[in-house]
Amino acid sequence: MELLQTSPDGVVDLNVASDKLKVQKRRIYDITNVLEGIGILEKKSKNNIQWKCGSALTEMSKDAKREGDYLEQKENRLDSLIAQMREEFNTQFEKNRLGYITRQDLASIDMFKDQSVIVIKGPQDAKLVRDPP
Repeated sequence: MELLQTSPDGVVDLNVASDKLKVQKRRIYDITNVLEGIGILEKKSKNNIQWKCGSALTEMSKDAKREGDYLEQKENRLDSLIAQMREEFNTQFEKNRLGYITRQDLASIDMFKDQSVIVIKGPQDAKLVRDPP
């Protein structure tokens, strides 16, 4: 997308793109063929393509950046919550010298005070995985 945006006439030579991006020409052709198939690009000549959507490329790029920034903020917030939960869990676990933690122990952690807490006992190497919606 950067190559298309910086091109003065919106035309990109695929050989140049392959060199600049350091990828095989075949991969570039695969991508451009798909984009041409859905009407976003058009071939101007054998190795040259042009964006068909006018300034929509710039707007899509800005929207993608905004979305990426938003998702990064959410990820950072989640990382912070996970770190906080780990810290509280470790603190609670250190208080409990029995080598395990109970539902009551979890419920006493501020983060879980008004939450439903479900304790599951499983094999040591078990992993809890959430299926995507």
